[in-house]
Amino acid sequence: RLLKRRVSVALITRKVFPMNVKFVRIHKDTERSKFDCGIPVLNEYFKKHARQNDRLNIANCFVAVSEDEAISYGYYTLSMGSIGKDTLPISLSKRLPNYPIPVIRIGKLGIDKAYQGKGLGGLMLMHIFSNVVSFQKGHGGPAFKFLVVDSKNEDSNRFYLKYGFTLLDENFLVLPVETIVKLMGAKTVIKNNELA
Repeated sequence: RLLKRRVSVALITRKVFPMNVKFVRIHKDTERSKFDCGIPVLNEYFKKHARQNDRLNIANCFVAVSEDEAISYGYYTLSMGSIGKDTLPISLSKRLPNYPIPVIRIGKLGIDKAYQGKGLGGLMLMHIFSNVVSFQKGHGGPAFKFLVVDSKNEDSNRFYLKYGFTLLDENFLVLPVETIVKLMGAKTVIKNNELA
C-alpha cells in the first residue's frame, strides 16, 4: 500500500542543524578515523572503502563536514542502477517500458552518533535532492526515473517514509524524480558545494 504524503522543503528542514556545515566530495584528507554512526558496516565503508570507490567512479561519496573540515558529521553515496518494472506498484509503473528502469541509488547514508537527532538527516536529504535536480537538468547527462534507497533497518525506513518514499520491499524504498523536482521547484540549493 502506497503511503501518500505531502512533503515540503519546510518539513525536511524544520529542525535546523545547529553547526555550520558544508558538503564536499570525499578526498584523502577527509576526517574518517573518529566517525561512528552506530552501524559497523557503514563505519567500515566510510573509513576503508568510500574514497577508493569514489575515485573508481563506483559510488560518489559526499561528506557533511565542519567549516574547517576537521569534523565529519555524516556522509552519503550516490550511484547509478536499474530496477525492474515489476518491482513497482501500478501507480508508479504506468506507461513505463518492460525493460530495466534507470535509477539513482543512495547506497549508504550515515550520521555520527554525536550529531544524530539534530536535523542533519533532513539537511543531507536536501543535498541529495539538490544533486538529483542538478543531474536531471544537466546537459547530456544520463536519464533516470527514480531515486532509490538501500535502507539498513526499520528506523531508516521510517526516516525515508517520512519524506515521501515508498517502501517496495524490506529495506528498499523509491521516490520518483518528478516528485523531487516539484519539491525543489526552481530554487538553486547547491552553491560551491554548500547548501545555500
